[in-house]
Amino acid sequence: MRLFLLTILLGSGLMLRAQNYSELSLSLIQGNYGQVIAIGRPLIERGDTSGKLLELLATAHEGLEQKDKALDYYQRALTIAPTSLSLQNSIGRCLLGLGRITEASNVFSEVLAVDSTHFFANNQLGKILFAQREYGKAATIYGKLIVVDTTNYYFFKQAGECFNQLGFNPFAINLFSQAFQLNPRDPGLAVSLAVCLLKAGDATPALEVIDKAQQYDSLNIPLLRYEGYIYFGVKNYENSDSIFYKLIDMGDTSFFSLSHLGLSLMGRNYIFRAIKPLIRAYEIDSTNFEVLCNLAVAASQVESPERGLYYYQKLEQVLKPNPNKLAAVFSGRGDIYRKQNKYEQAYEWFLKAYATEPGNLLHLANAGQAMYYKKDYTRAKKCYLEFIETYDRRSLQGHDFAQDREVFSTNQYVRNQLKSADTEEFFQGKTPPNSKPAKKQ
Repeated sequence: MRLFLLTILLGSGLMLRAQNYSELSLSLIQGNYGQVIAIGRPLIERGDTSGKLLELLATAHEGLEQKDKALDYYQRALTIAPTSLSLQNSIGRCLLGLGRITEASNVFSEVLAVDSTHFFANNQLGKILFAQREYGKAATIYGKLIVVDTTNYYFFKQAGECFNQLGFNPFAINLFSQAFQLNPRDPGLAVSLAVCLLKAGDATPALEVIDKAQQYDSLNIPLLRYEGYIYFGVKNYENSDSIFYKLIDMGDTSFFSLSHLGLSLMGRNYIFRAIKPLIRAYEIDSTNFEVLCNLAVAASQVESPERGLYYYQKLEQVLKPNPNKLAAVFSGRGDIYRKQNKYEQAYEWFLKAYATEPGNLLHLANAGQAMYYKKDYTRAKKCYLEFIETYDRRSLQGHDFAQDREVFSTNQYVRNQLKSADTEEFFQGKTPPNSKPAKKQ
């Protein structure tokens, strides 16, 4: 009789627990997260520590953006069901929300060690690796995701950007093109594809991409800026000045648009019209070499020789042998030549900037990039190797590059570019792959 009563009580308890879980699950679906917590927490206090209840409470706290409490419940649930990939993914998601990136990355990696095709874990790990500029690893992840879902433009876009950052322009163009076919409404994607097409040496397909994207958003400022920039680059100043006029009428008073309008008008020899946007651009950035040069010419003709002399004096001040200012001018010149695909001149100016400011490794990276685009991989590698050797030596000496985010992030890019240059030389039959920085004698 006693056994019979115990059986009835146990059965009743299980039925009541199942009913509670059913009610809690329904409340979760309805978004009543506070109600789930109000009902579920007393159950735990009374000794109900089932994995199902812990997961329900974790989900409720996560719904209220209480990631730390959600993480605690998910981790407790995982101790009951240690092989649950769903719980591990939830833990990774909470860690990501709390900014604990390394821990989240480790969790998703553990999931993929069990199931390498797991969609959610691959997607999250891809985002983490991309944000950390681990473009080679991220490209591998996005390659897996593309195989699983060939209709998701975002995966093609991310994979394209990975190859773009790694210096594999043809692969980037291919992936960006597939992404653009799936979603031509993304202006950022359109600009990325146009940049790569322009890098390949032909402005026409780049303009076609911008034109197609503008069919969906004709007033998008980044699209208009880049369209104007392309026309400016091919010296079609009539089209470029009309586009930059349009941008300024739309309220875009950025240095980029004002300076390119002024320079476009100077290119058409419309000096009287050019001086106003050049002055406005100068008021934003008084150290820009091209703006100062053209403003000096325009002011001497439109206003007075004295006014032109004033701007020439300003230019001389910029060019004084102050390492920071002079190096910035040299680097600016190099950047101008690079945008014009004059890579030899760009290389010389970047090296001149580095000679003037040897502590700034970005000049070396830029010089290497110029030679990489010129396909002179020997000189590109020389710059990259010097960058890496100097970076590593100064790191060992205690220099904290993490304080200089631009140099810190460029470090990984340079190392990837070195590998890419090795590969390109290998296919040219010049050198075996995987060359490493030479040791000091």
